[in-house]
Amino acid sequence: MVTHHEQKPLALSIHRPGCVLFVVLLLLAVCIVAGTPVLRRVVRAIGYQGLSSVPFVAADWKRTTRVYNPPFIRSQMIGDLMRRYRLVGLAKRDIHRILGKPDYVLPSSYQYFLRPDGWGDAIVLELRFDGQGRVISAQVCSN
Repeated sequence: MVTHHEQKPLALSIHRPGCVLFVVLLLLAVCIVAGTPVLRRVVRAIGYQGLSSVPFVAADWKRTTRVYNPPFIRSQMIGDLMRRYRLVGLAKRDIHRILGKPDYVLPSSYQYFLRPDGWGDAIVLELRFDGQGRVISAQVCSN
């Protein structure tokens, strides 16, 4: 009598921790091979999704600095700030009134520290100004 063994399809099971670890390590290896910028984007995306959101409070924002930034409160307020205020078009004096003194002053922009990115850089709110001192762009970026 000849017995035929059924072959089960090859599939990863999320119920087996070894398989999950393998998939995570495989994704990490692909990111490393693809280059550091890809890995940075993946890590940042995961980091932003993990942040909770709190209402923007100007006094708390102004009290926060690169040195004193309890649990990166600015990074938790940034979503609400961007929803509540149309920063583009505002003059520097209005920005000072809302956000206080910038952490970094560049020739045509202000940067407000939000949190470190884990790669030696900082995630900042960058406000770029035109020749008249009005905001022409507001974006969260790495400096």
